[in-house]
Amino acid sequence: MSRKKFRAPGYYSLRSIGRCVTDDLTGFPMPEVVFGPDERDPRFGGVGVMDFYMPNVIQYPHAQDAYFLFSPRYLHYEDWFLSDDLSRYPKSGANTLNTGPEDIGFAASRDGIQWSRYRRQPWIRLGMEGAFDCGNMYPARGMILRGREIWMYYTGYDTLHGDVDVKQQMKPVLSRVVLRRDGFTAMEADYDGGQFTTPPLRFDGNSLHLNVDTSALGLVRVELQDPDGQPIPGFALSDCDRIHTANTVDRVVTWRHGQFSLTDVQGQPVRVRFELRFGAKLYSFQFTTKE
Repeated sequence: MSRKKFRAPGYYSLRSIGRCVTDDLTGFPMPEVVFGPDERDPRFGGVGVMDFYMPNVIQYPHAQDAYFLFSPRYLHYEDWFLSDDLSRYPKSGANTLNTGPEDIGFAASRDGIQWSRYRRQPWIRLGMEGAFDCGNMYPARGMILRGREIWMYYTGYDTLHGDVDVKQQMKPVLSRVVLRRDGFTAMEADYDGGQFTTPPLRFDGNSLHLNVDTSALGLVRVELQDPDGQPIPGFALSDCDRIHTANTVDRVVTWRHGQFSLTDVQGQPVRVRFELRFGAKLYSFQFTTKE
């Protein structure tokens, strides 16, 4: 659901994304807002000026309970705030501007209701001035998995939203985005290093696989802990064989050169502690059965 109302200085009302469920396709209940701008998002003179526009929600087929949201992030130009002469831009029926740039953001959820924006960085940035996608862009539906790559598409414009003379023909360009499998976001270490530990979890399988990029200098180690946070003998950080010189979607973690098998701890509640150093990036991890 998208909604737009008249905005004036001191008034806050922008598009948000709503969710509703029904068994009757002839009618839907009033949507519940599940995603929208907040106090950290751009404001002009204290007034919110950002929309989440034309949401594209996908249930990711390659992970359990994973929902991804790709939505244009629409910044509204406001003639009462910006010093630029905005008279050349068209106005809506309410005599207000409906003009500004759009890039594409990313959010993820486990249930389609509670959403997280990781670092709030643009997922697809606007192109450089004069490029086919320097003004605004819209994501296309779906994704294609090809080996270790994911292909997605978006439509780009070299004009702002609403910045099109009705006598001109819009010139959309369809563009492909290629990213690594599960490469939508990552944990990335500072050069001096960092670490994080998961909540207790249970797993099936006998091997731990990482989607990881160390480049030349990065190092990664993994530790398995009991629910109280104590290292499990044989799986401590000091036991882990260092992961280095690795840019792969499928790196198997070993401890003491493979002397310790995860079969001994599968099904038990464990915490997984990751140590990342010198700019290493961890995209995802997965327990599987390796023959």
